[in-house]
Amino acid sequence: MKKLGYILFIFLLYVTAYGSDSTSTYSLDISINRYSFKGDFKNLGGNPDCCPDVRTGTGTSPSFIFSRPFKLYYSSFDLSLGLAYISGQMKHEEDTEILLNDEPYNGVLLHSIDFDIVVVNLAMSKKFNISDFDFIMGLGSHFWISSNYHQKEELVEPNNRGVFSDTKTRIRNEYEAAIPKHKSLVPYVNFRAAYQIIRPLDNQFLSLKPFISAEIPFSSFINDGDWNYFKIGAGISFSFKY
Repeated sequence: MKKLGYILFIFLLYVTAYGSDSTSTYSLDISINRYSFKGDFKNLGGNPDCCPDVRTGTGTSPSFIFSRPFKLYYSSFDLSLGLAYISGQMKHEEDTEILLNDEPYNGVLLHSIDFDIVVVNLAMSKKFNISDFDFIMGLGSHFWISSNYHQKEELVEPNNRGVFSDTKTRIRNEYEAAIPKHKSLVPYVNFRAAYQIIRPLDNQFLSLKPFISAEIPFSSFINDGDWNYFKIGAGISFSFKY
């Protein structure tokens, strides 16, 4: 999948250089995205206390995409460049023995990982129009810019009572660092449906279209283990002439 990302990157650079504008229309898309995460990894950053084998999580974060049309040979496509924030929490609960009033007691700990990832997106898409509806399918790649994660184990049952038997605290194994051994390129496929609610008003402003979208990656975020996501989003697309 890493090769697919590099092939896609080289191809998009090619069409950027040699693809001709089919029109002078440009678009700015602003969306809020809901992510569902699933991970299967045992450590991050060489931290041996991190990460049960399997965990799930969710997150909500924005993205911004600028696109322009181009014609490659006899077909018209859209080329887009975007910035996305991917943030959320993955968590896992498990039973553990704790101390309650200096006596052994069966409690529950919550192991959580909060993370923030910033990526730049480069993608190519094909649009199919039916009346005021647009249906779009695209291929793209995330280019990793920065990341951070914060993990900890915290007692959640019993509430406000008891401590871990080894640390005598309610929180242990707290750790914060950049996400290591991540993939520089993460290719993905994207689907979108849009509806035009405002038609052209003048020679500059062309249209306003709300849209919904879905995105599926072809590979994991990290090299050692699996860290995948599924994204759904909703937003507004502004089209204009420049």
